[in-house]
Amino acid sequence: MSTKTIDWINIGLMFLSLGLAYVLPFELFLFSYAVLGPLHYLTEIGWLHQRNYFISEQQNARLFLPVVVVLGLLLVWSAYGMEWFPEFNKGHLQGWGGNIILACLVLALTMVAVPKGTIRNAALIGFGLLLLLVQIERPTTEVRIEDQPVATVLEWRENPYLLVNGMQVQRQNGQLEPDYGVLFKRSFEGLTPVQYDFVQAGFGLQAPPKCTVASAQGYIVPYGTSPGISFSGNLTHLALFIAVFLPTLVHVFFFTALFMAFGAMKSKSRIGWVSVALLLCCGVLPFVWQPDFSGYTISGYVADSYKSSFYELNRQFLIWFGGLENNAVAAETAVFSSALGIGLMRFIAFAYTYHYLNWFSKTSIIQWHKMNKKNLILVLGIWVLALVLYGFSYKIGLQALFFLSFLHVFLEFPLNVASIKGLIHGLALNPGKISK
Repeated sequence: MSTKTIDWINIGLMFLSLGLAYVLPFELFLFSYAVLGPLHYLTEIGWLHQRNYFISEQQNARLFLPVVVVLGLLLVWSAYGMEWFPEFNKGHLQGWGGNIILACLVLALTMVAVPKGTIRNAALIGFGLLLLLVQIERPTTEVRIEDQPVATVLEWRENPYLLVNGMQVQRQNGQLEPDYGVLFKRSFEGLTPVQYDFVQAGFGLQAPPKCTVASAQGYIVPYGTSPGISFSGNLTHLALFIAVFLPTLVHVFFFTALFMAFGAMKSKSRIGWVSVALLLCCGVLPFVWQPDFSGYTISGYVADSYKSSFYELNRQFLIWFGGLENNAVAAETAVFSSALGIGLMRFIAFAYTYHYLNWFSKTSIIQWHKMNKKNLILVLGIWVLALVLYGFSYKIGLQALFFLSFLHVFLEFPLNVASIKGLIHGLALNPGKISK
């Protein structure tokens, strides 16, 4: 199949993905992520492995895989360690997810873009020390009484219990007693922010009426020092980009566009460049053209499944770009019902669906017909197992495939860096010869 034919097929898949995203945004995403996603991870990881992850030195490529696997396992522990094993007071890595993702990106960037030898080793050591000393995603907890903030506590060490001093509590006879310590315990909602339940306030004391604890995150501070600036319940912009947007929207949309542009430049294909332009237009369209779909509603299953998966991505996007207050009720309404929330979901559904279909359309790259039979059976077996897990429970499927999904993102980082490097180099040297 010629490159031109593949480009036309990709344009057709692009419009198909966008059309479906407009009609059933939440349903399309959940289907694509559960059905197409695992098969994409498995086939792309194998393809990247055959090409040494686009790292020129084979020795470094062999080192890259085990390091990334270890970092991927640490990321799983940071995301689910306290949920799976809440009895562990120490040892999990909640709040270090942004550092782990950044470490994988820096490792790929250094191996592809930095000259080998002493300079590369020094860069890796320097970045490694920096990422160990500075935690970019620092969990904090905001305590509210009568919906008014009364204390903000930085969680230096992750612990299922939180003691907040300086609170006003009341005795069982109604008498108020100020400056008292109150103990709360974590409860978990998958990937949604950590919440705390009241446990006790000491002998003969009880928590004040409507005393709640809302999760918040948002400090960039060296480990072991005091926070300087609070960002009111958000990740900082740097941590938000790295921990939430980089492995999701940036990966499936912007890196896909860059990879397509690099391919169009190498093949000198005008249709390839048209595909890149159309992709960018399709990405913008859900935010500027929002037809009335007032009759569109989602089922309880769809809402619950999305809350257990990518809900935090939408919430953080709407907080950052839509002025959404960090309020659970307002966030749910904005994500599932507002015009901007539906437009964002159409973009997410389109980006993920086309990202997967674009990959599967490149049969000359995947080369199914040349895959070893044992490897093909293994890939299909894991894929079927993933479908069963997602069918049983979307949350269980997401957690079971969490490592695999992030592993393929991490292993693709060198290709992303190489594509950007090659695109810049090609456009700088031959700006007039990129198409014919």
